Amino acid sequence: MQVKSWPLIVVLSDALIGCGDNSGDTAVADEADTDTDTDTDTDTDTDTDTDTDTDTDTDTDTDTSSTNLLVDPGFEGTDGLGGWQVYPSTLSNWMIVSTGDVLYNSKELYEAIEGASSLKVWGQWSATENETPIYQEWPAAVGESYSFRGKIWSHSDDPLTASHTYAYLSIKYFDDKYNAYGSSDSDWFDFEDATNTWVELSVDGTVPKGATKVQASLEFWQCSGVKDTDECWDGNGAVYFDDLIFQQN
Repeated sequence: MQVKSWPLIVVLSDALIGCGDNSGDTAVADEADTDTDTDTDTDTDTDTDTDTDTDTDTDTDTDTSSTNLLVDPGFEGTDGLGGWQVYPSTLSNWMIVSTGDVLYNSKELYEAIEGASSLKVWGQWSATENETPIYQEWPAAVGESYSFRGKIWSHSDDPLTASHTYAYLSIKYFDDKYNAYGSSDSDWFDFEDATNTWVELSVDGTVPKGATKVQASLEFWQCSGVKDTDECWDGNGAVYFDDLIFQQN
């Protein structure tokens, strides 16, 4: 898995994030000022304006592969999950964290990789294996292909601690009655991945026969239970998602 690192700003503080687990460019625009020198080659201006405007407009209008379908892909909105949904909607094991917030179980401060905020998710602590999907959904047609990528992070003071607690990106397929038609999943992010380092996840998928809906889902799975009686008891830790892109190919 390719790992990309960004530095983490460290500041001391005594407060804690509550988390619920234990764990143009003007220089280009100024080209209009080339008329200040009347000797400017008008042929050059004409060619530049015509080529740039035509190519840019055409690409923007017709190249769907460059369009991020996600609403609020970096969790910068002011209304909770924004365009995202969680299933079931009663789940509360998530929160929006912002640059400068004190990290759980730590005195260090959080820093988003893109924008000012990110999504934090942890396990439900339901005494059994549990899934927390946070997703967006669109109509889809058989044979359409999609790509989903984004970045994930965990902190060394609140790391994932077990092989059966993990997170990943998923492209899910359903029909109109929400019968499942499988999914395309990225690699897992788990206790073996580095902490304090942003890791990029990605997955591609094609809508199968029978499916009419596609979801881009952020998945967190936790296995928890009673220590010494259930092998899934150890499911500590949380992850952070940010800088997400979902595109039709």
